[in-house]
Amino acid sequence: MATRASDLGDESDDADDDDSPERRLEALLLSRTSESADLGHIDAQIDAEYSRDVVFALVTMGHSLSEITKEEGVVHSLGLIMRMREIVSRCAAGSGATLVKAEDGGMFVYFQEPAHALAFCAAVMALSEENNRAVKFPQDALELQIGMDWGGCLVLPGDIYGNAVNCAAKLAEELGTRGQVLVSERIAKHATSKLGLSAKFFERLTAQVSGVSLVHARFFWDEMPNPTKLAVRRRGAPSSFARLCLERLEMASEAERAMAAEAISKMFRTKGVVLISDMSGFTRIALARGIVHFLMLIAQMRAILRKRFEEVGGRIVRTQGDDFKVYFASEAAALRGAITAMRDLRKHNESVKDKEFSTLGVGMGLAYGEFMLVPDERNVFGEVVEMANELGEEQSSAGQIVISAALAARLESFDIAGFITQTTNSETKEFEVDGRVAKCVVLTLKGERAPSVATL
Repeated sequence: MATRASDLGDESDDADDDDSPERRLEALLLSRTSESADLGHIDAQIDAEYSRDVVFALVTMGHSLSEITKEEGVVHSLGLIMRMREIVSRCAAGSGATLVKAEDGGMFVYFQEPAHALAFCAAVMALSEENNRAVKFPQDALELQIGMDWGGCLVLPGDIYGNAVNCAAKLAEELGTRGQVLVSERIAKHATSKLGLSAKFFERLTAQVSGVSLVHARFFWDEMPNPTKLAVRRRGAPSSFARLCLERLEMASEAERAMAAEAISKMFRTKGVVLISDMSGFTRIALARGIVHFLMLIAQMRAILRKRFEEVGGRIVRTQGDDFKVYFASEAAALRGAITAMRDLRKHNESVKDKEFSTLGVGMGLAYGEFMLVPDERNVFGEVVEMANELGEEQSSAGQIVISAALAARLESFDIAGFITQTTNSETKEFEVDGRVAKCVVLTLKGERAPSVATL
């Protein structure tokens, strides 16, 4: 195998400096949990240091990455991601945008002015269409969609939080379709009343998302004159991994592409368990208690999960909002870390007084097999990762550990099997993913009489 867990590093390595913005924010958030905490003073500190009024845009790939990976292979889907990043980076450089981070098939961008944000969206979509007219094969076409909102956010060097981020994500990922730019009502009103754009640029829409009525508008970017004028030439050299993926897309024959895909995959292939967790309740809790309160819950959740995962050798690949992505070389370690972390979460939830808005509702998905571990990207890719995401994001509920059939089939070969049966109830269920029926096993904790961690 060409890569090891140690090659990837750990996301926490980037924030080891106790004086980093990320560590300072985490410390402030956790200080809110003290019964004697002066919430007003702490929140004022957070607001003064991190709060900014920005226009936030999420650019995402409209087609399902899991479908592309299944049909064309993981290297091809990564090539499309790198092409999208190249286009977004060019347009961001020409529009004064700040690129916050790239997460798999999405890019997080913010602006100071709505006019710049709308021009950026038009440029991205126009360049995407230009790319699609020039591709050598139909499967190389990009399907992009953008969601955008405007409001107060907590901005860090490599992350951004706020209701505007949540709204933009829902517009892009849940309501948008290929080639669409969906914007919040505030942006549409500002554009027509302050920027002089006529009503023809916007179509007012309403949709129910997460139980909330979301008024928004479709922005007809193709009505903008010369939309690519802001795009600059390619800036900087791509990483070595990105270069490999992009060079493959330029190859003229299917045979060459197949050989290149296999060579790239072999360079970064490894085997193990990927765990992806998801924390529920953002919209409901943020609306009731505010974004800072929910970020405090995320900080508490991260402290609990990080401790248990690192104890068993897990490598924290990414933390995106309230999600965790972790890689384990050992199947037994992955299950041990997941179960002990879930027990700690339950213990925490039993201790809080505000049951409605302060409990940590976390579900986890775990999948086993071969995938690509890419140090340049500090990330993991492949069908196993897509399966873990499906299990963690879609198939798990709060308090559940959902494991893939491939991982479940290996449990009996490990000493941990006895621990699992003593500490959890299990149920096999079927679900549909990418047009096919798959099986998984749902684990839920038993009572507190479960054996101690020391028995593992």
